[in-house]
Amino acid sequence: MTPADPPADPPVDPDDADDADDAVDREPTDDELAVHAVLDGEATATQRRRVAGDPSLRARVTEMKAVVDQVAAPPQAPGDDVF
Repeated sequence: MTPADPPADPPVDPDDADDADDAVDREPTDDELAVHAVLDGEATATQRRRVAGDPSLRARVTEMKAVVDQVAAPPQAPGDDVF
């Protein structure tokens, strides 16, 4: 190895997963299921009450609804000032 070569990456230990990997491998919580059900319009009365009664879940629904709205919006055509 010369001084210009970057150091090699350390080997990956599959048993030493970080939190992001854990989120992929775990089942969603009841709160997460309730939030997604509300967003999808498929929430049960119990799920709606759970979300309505928890400010952090209501905030999560609001945040995710904003993302859904942005993704669903058609792209805007470039203005005349672009060319």
